[in-house]
Amino acid sequence: MLGEDRPASRVLGGFEVLDLIGQGGMGSVYLARQISMDRTVALKILSPQLAKDQKYLERFFREARMSAVLNNVHIVQGIDVGEAEGFYYFAMEYVEGPTLAEILQERGRLSEQDALRVLLQVATALEHAHDRGLVHRDIKPGNIIFSTKDKVVKLADLGLAKRSVEQTADLTHHGHLVGTPYYMAPELVRGEAEADVRTDLYSLGATAYHMVTGKPPFEGNTPAEILVKHISEPLIPPDQVNLLLSPGACEVIEKMMAKDPKDRYQSARDVVGDVRRVLAGRSPVLASSSRETEVLERLEEEPRAMLPPRVWTRRPPRDSRLIWGVVVGVAVVILVLIALLVVSH
Repeated sequence: MLGEDRPASRVLGGFEVLDLIGQGGMGSVYLARQISMDRTVALKILSPQLAKDQKYLERFFREARMSAVLNNVHIVQGIDVGEAEGFYYFAMEYVEGPTLAEILQERGRLSEQDALRVLLQVATALEHAHDRGLVHRDIKPGNIIFSTKDKVVKLADLGLAKRSVEQTADLTHHGHLVGTPYYMAPELVRGEAEADVRTDLYSLGATAYHMVTGKPPFEGNTPAEILVKHISEPLIPPDQVNLLLSPGACEVIEKMMAKDPKDRYQSARDVVGDVRRVLAGRSPVLASSSRETEVLERLEEEPRAMLPPRVWTRRPPRDSRLIWGVVVGVAVVILVLIALLVVSH
């Protein structure tokens, strides 16, 4: 099977194109061989539509070159970026193994411990990238790969400039949504700000939610419906979907998915710290304090709604109390008379 954007020649910019791996909104990914190093690589070739956008191409080259200097076991290594025969390509390390999306499709959800280990490894990758000024912009299960060779989780597509909100609704030929809107941060949906580290953390939190519950945090019939829910609909706590989850795991995910970026973790390093605590059986520090603050704010805003319902003791009617008084009085008089009769005899 060949992609529409496959070059006529089998050799492109020093890479021998072997076979199609997959296709998406950004283009096609091929299994290829880097001729100079005689090694297998993944070669992403941009779609002709994106190749016509000069501003996009400039950012694509800039970020791809930045990613080539990243050196982390949990990041798919960038190798080369270039243009040949009118095609723009990005060569990267080929990682053999299933994506998280494929695993979730097969298993439904992961255990809490497995999900936290994946979360920890991806957060470590983001910490490395963010410290070097690179934001991913498209964290999702399809970009997280389980390497069967290295036995680690690797984050793919770092260094690939991502498209705008309007362009990120990847649809299958059946019309079912399978792309980014499931994991997109509210501020990007509103178009208020350029992506930053907190944007990546929201998407990673949404991915973690999917891992532990078996479904994305928000669902809908159209991409627009899902995007609106990210902005306006309250998040159903993950432990209401999966009752087996610990409070600590839920607190971490909920803080990552706060609607306001200021209420999220401010760095991937902070996420790493809290996730390690939860894995060790301890409470997260930053997420726990965040939840306590939220509860206090709710108490201040709705004190009566948060208090348990008052229990009222119903008093008997006035007439009923009078009757019972008469009955008791008569009984006492009878007892006194009986006692006097007994004494006189």
